[in-house]
Amino acid sequence: MDASRVGAEEAGRLLREAVQGVRAAGRSGETVGRVLGMGRQAARQRFAGATAPVGGPAGEPR
Repeated sequence: MDASRVGAEEAGRLLREAVQGVRAAGRSGETVGRVLGMGRQAARQRFAGATAPVGGPAGEPR
């Protein structure tokens, strides 16, 4: 595996961990999306399964 691919995979892992931390702190999916420059729904789709639901409890919008 080349260095750029390893770096990209590590960056993705760190981003998922950061999103998990933000969600564990009770921040909304809207906040996650805004910080990442995407909408709440895009954040939910991108990080589905990696975190608590990005939209809110049980996937409900906040």
